Amino acid sequence: LTLLENIEEIKDATDCLPIFISKGIAMGCFYYARCLHIGQGVKKDKDLAQTYYSKAFQFDGTVTQRLQDMVTHGVI
Repeated sequence: LTLLENIEEIKDATDCLPIFISKGIAMGCFYYARCLHIGQGVKKDKDLAQTYYSKAFQFDGTVTQRLQDMVTHGVI
């Protein structure tokens, strides 16, 4: 994950706006956390899932909240 934490470096390499980089990383962290949480395609690990849920929130809390709402309502 440390490679993904340097938003400025990613911005320079991709010409993507930092806000969209953060949103994308947040989504990736959330989906990976969800897989860890339920054991979908990876070994179930709720502690590591919590770490990635937290990382997702650090990158973009709004995206994370929307994704969690979707989980709560059974959409994903």
